[in-house]
Amino acid sequence: MGFINEQHEPTTFLGSERPATERYIIPTTWRKHGLGVFGQVGAFAYRGYVVNGLDAIGDGTSKAKGFSSEGLRGGRQKGSKAVAENFAGVARVDYLGLLGLMPGTSIYAGNSGQGNVVPTDSRRP
Repeated sequence: MGFINEQHEPTTFLGSERPATERYIIPTTWRKHGLGVFGQVGAFAYRGYVVNGLDAIGDGTSKAKGFSSEGLRGGRQKGSKAVAENFAGVARVDYLGLLGLMPGTSIYAGNSGQGNVVPTDSRRP
């Protein structure tokens, strides 16, 4: 979804380590199965995908750990073991009109329950 996800090796970005946000909060290496479109219109490059959603709960066949206070990283599913009960949309737009500068934005929207039901205790206050 982000710039570091596509080019996350030190040979393609200026630094010897991945940025802390991408190491701990947002998954830098994020593999998803899905379909996408990409292209460029004028000075704007775009990408859009429909993918299997994250697994917020985890502990299932997807081998995901689920979301935690550490961020979204645990919701990543493991390739061929991914559960696709819920899908998500991902979009990204970058402005390429200024040499040496590439501002952009991205969004991820979708459900992440993957068919799991979290039990609730109706006796709680």
